[in-house]
Amino acid sequence: MMTLKDMIMSYQRAFLRCPIHKMCTVKVREEARLLLAVRVEDTAVFLSPTVEFVVGIKPWRSPENVPVVSIAYCLTNTPVGRIEGVVHLNPNQVDDYALLLELQKGTGIVCLILERDARDGLMGKTDLSPPQRRKLQEFLVLFDRSSTEEKGEEEDDPEFDRAIQEFHKRYRVQDVLSDGADGFSKRESAHVTKQQPQYDTRTDETKRGNQYGHTI
Repeated sequence: MMTLKDMIMSYQRAFLRCPIHKMCTVKVREEARLLLAVRVEDTAVFLSPTVEFVVGIKPWRSPENVPVVSIAYCLTNTPVGRIEGVVHLNPNQVDDYALLLELQKGTGIVCLILERDARDGLMGKTDLSPPQRRKLQEFLVLFDRSSTEEKGEEEDDPEFDRAIQEFHKRYRVQDVLSDGADGFSKRESAHVTKQQPQYDTRTDETKRGNQYGHTI
């Protein structure tokens, strides 16, 4: 897994394009991993054990039978309130399908809390809960990719876009978060120009566009 230093060095320019206090989404193709990042004024206040990172997942099909896997995320109890959004993955898209397979296997979702200049930050990680992983596994087992056309990420997919619009007519972020996974399982603090100190802490429990976060 990439270190915090590697992630900041690889995606700093992308992070800087995201508005302050708005979560952005990065798909790390090399590891088939989902990375969430948010820039804040002061990362130190996010070290509080009351700050939780929660995810929920909803595999579903649109009325046109288009498969979508929606992953909602939320940073709660932060000094600026809830920071939340949802990212939609397309099983018909090659990289997205690989990412879904890794999530099914237990690969966690990484959350970065970055300083305004995206040079310093904190890294947290959460895993899908066993019920969430089973839900995703059952969906992927029933999903017959042999009967669909594999699409590259750069290709337009109007049917998928319509399915996302339909999702936001039917569901809120909170609807998907209702079966949220545990909070941070690990956090580390680092500066990209210094050796990375590490420490562990645990919490007890835990459509597009600016309103829903940004995908890079």
